[in-house]
Amino acid sequence: MFKSIEYCQYDLQTKSYIYKLVDTEFECEVELPWVVNSVTIVDSTAAETAAVIVGYKRRNYSHKDIVKNLFRCILFLCNKFNVSLEEELNCQNDSIDKYFKGIKFSKLYYQDLKDMWDKHKAFM
Repeated sequence: MFKSIEYCQYDLQTKSYIYKLVDTEFECEVELPWVVNSVTIVDSTAAETAAVIVGYKRRNYSHKDIVKNLFRCILFLCNKFNVSLEEELNCQNDSIDKYFKGIKFSKLYYQDLKDMWDKHKAFM
């Protein structure tokens, strides 16, 4: 189960950012290639979320389990940056596919996360 994600360093050789993904069952480093032009700066929450997707995919987690852990990740980021889940989810949807090739956040994860949030709200 997802616990946290944090930025570690920038790797000059691979031109990638390194994140540390902490789960209840493992800890790993995730290398995230940065796809940005010289004018655009990506917000860190999109990068952290992309790193979580890459980390769980690399460990062959099912789509359902990735979504569950992404939901925990987004709650973690909302708490960390004091933003609403709806605001954070929309920010992720606008940023991840644009800057991180191959993630397909809008197509694969956005609606599932939105549905999960709607179910979660019903119990609040």
